[in-house]
Amino acid sequence: MPGRKFTLFGREVELPENSGFSSTSTNRDTLLLEGGTEILDYMLENYYGALKLPQGIMSLFILSCDNTHISEKLIHLLLAATAFAHFGIFTAIFFQDVHCDIDDDSLCDGQFYLKLVYGSLFLLTQAVSNFSQDPIELVTPNRVSNERDLEKGIVPDEKEEDEEEEKRDGLNIEASL
Repeated sequence: MPGRKFTLFGREVELPENSGFSSTSTNRDTLLLEGGTEILDYMLENYYGALKLPQGIMSLFILSCDNTHISEKLIHLLLAATAFAHFGIFTAIFFQDVHCDIDDDSLCDGQFYLKLVYGSLFLLTQAVSNFSQDPIELVTPNRVSNERDLEKGIVPDEKEEDEEEEKRDGLNIEASL
């Protein structure tokens, strides 16, 4: 059975079926929210780092989710630690009235390096998680009702199934016209 295919820089790439890493929708949604707060944080310019606390809390949220993989939890633990360290440096810069544009302070250097680490880790995590999504199983309403009926011990009549299939086929013919 072939793996997942995607296009990267105009070339079609195929991941092996069992590529070792897969991404849950909870992970991707959290990364999307963190990306939004990162954009807002950059818009604050002089107060860059103020929104690192909410980003760290969002990353810690993943640790409490049951449907995430252990690798995602470890990555978000790193993101949270980096975000909290950045927030700590931001707080120190803010209360010591250090101006990174003018002053050559080690806090400013630390803030710069944490920007690089957090941004790189975030970008890498976002890219890998989007390319390695968990397979999505589509569930149709008929399938759900049939599964519920089977759980209750009700066996569907073959004639009813044939009628439903004919109706679907008729709808598909009409839709294609």
